[in-house]
Amino acid sequence: MILKPSFFNFFGLLFSFLLIAACSTSKETVTFNKVYETTAAGGRHARALACLGDFIITGGMEGQVSIHNFDAAVMPSPYFIQIQGMEDFRDAHLQNFGSCIFMNSGKNGIIYLVARNGQLSAVFDTAGVFLDGMAFWEDGQGIVMGDPVSDKFFLARTLDNGSTWSALTPKTMPHVLVGE
Repeated sequence: MILKPSFFNFFGLLFSFLLIAACSTSKETVTFNKVYETTAAGGRHARALACLGDFIITGGMEGQVSIHNFDAAVMPSPYFIQIQGMEDFRDAHLQNFGSCIFMNSGKNGIIYLVARNGQLSAVFDTAGVFLDGMAFWEDGQGIVMGDPVSDKFFLARTLDNGSTWSALTPKTMPHVLVGE
């Protein structure tokens, strides 16, 4: 029996080739240009980390903040500050226009905005919710997530680069699982 090539055999062969090509792994190599090694202020650990250009900012226990700059001509590195009254910075976000947002976790889940001039202001107080993490998008939108409240995870969002926040009421979010 002799098989004659058909449109469907050709299409199947082409599809198989494209599928295999799409699944192949890239041989691209990632190279690190800079490695930074330092210690935290007072030996404290840092949990908040944000990077933007040559700047790295970390935050941690008791309001400890360190600012690192790979361009030492602009600012000596590292630069340590302590913000009094803070419990534990768990997340940070550097913005292109020079301000920074810190998320404090613990008994007081509060989001702080540090303006370009260094002025610190509390922009959102979650009234005791333990905050877990936050994320931002290029258009000024951001979201923060916290531990469950009334059997659902706490969510709040910003539309103005973190200057103001509003809690969300996720009606379709599933209830938390036992121990979650």
